[in-house]
Amino acid sequence: MITVIKATRLKKKLPLLFLAVAILMSACGRQVNTKIKASTNNNHKNTFKHIARIFSYDKNNKLNATLIDKQEKPGHTRERILFSAGKDEKFYGFLAFPAKKSPPFPCILQVHPLKGTKYDWWKNNNFIHGGNLTRRLLDSGFAVLALNSRFQRLLYPAKKRSGTNFGNSLEEQVDKKIQVIIKAVVNYRRALDYLGTRKEIDISRTGIIGYSTGGLVAVYLTAIEKRIKTAAACVPPSIANAVIFFNFNPDLLQGKIDKIDPLRFTPGLSKKNFLMLMGNNDNLCSKKEAGDFFKAIKGKKKNLIFFDCGHILPVGYVDKAVSWFREHLANN
Repeated sequence: MITVIKATRLKKKLPLLFLAVAILMSACGRQVNTKIKASTNNNHKNTFKHIARIFSYDKNNKLNATLIDKQEKPGHTRERILFSAGKDEKFYGFLAFPAKKSPPFPCILQVHPLKGTKYDWWKNNNFIHGGNLTRRLLDSGFAVLALNSRFQRLLYPAKKRSGTNFGNSLEEQVDKKIQVIIKAVVNYRRALDYLGTRKEIDISRTGIIGYSTGGLVAVYLTAIEKRIKTAAACVPPSIANAVIFFNFNPDLLQGKIDKIDPLRFTPGLSKKNFLMLMGNNDNLCSKKEAGDFFKAIKGKKKNLIFFDCGHILPVGYVDKAVSWFREHLANN
């Protein structure tokens, strides 16, 4: 099903850096689109299992979880958790439970945009309406888990970040920046392992929502993870625009983007409940590109909704996302 919703355009100004990145992406995207193309291999099913291996991880390397802080708030309890595995692998997350419902709870993973953190899912009326969504999910009986995905490493050069080195050559930079995306997916997979140990969570009723770059992560995770049954991908960029973050050299990128081309992962979405929430004037993913991706997903458990907007969705998307999760994951 494809739906177009007319909505009042947001008058709120975008965060300056986000706006600059969006303009840069759209401008460069128009140039690159003529040279970089998404995968034209129609036999996605034969390559899916092989490509999905890039998101594999060592399950024997156990993820440690340390409770840093626990806050009791009206309507929910929120834990701040430090996840670690070895010396250098550390990331934080927020895990929250509804106070007015009884466990075990279905759980929704939340993946923030490129220029964002886990806190964005707890701020009201920001450009992703994160606090609005989280409050609605908790009120509906869902637990929520948001991690810091460190997408900022795609924006800032090594010289501005101590301990970060993407290499000197363009090829090294592309390879290492792609690893940032892969790492975000793997971290959520390992967090799922942890959720499986929490008696408060019903791991059989797990969903995910991601916004922008987080929407791409939602696509990958939903496709490869049997534990994720339902997803909402909000304005994920098309592959031609997404690769702008990796490098501006189309000749170099052409041989590398296949491994992260979302079209390659559509076979894994065919039996999932998959919702796309898109803007019909999005410079980062055109209406045609969104439609082509949607059509590539076989099966009937899918829905595509267009809002009359660009890359920033109106607050109305929250209703659509929460309704989708309630329909497919809430107790009958």
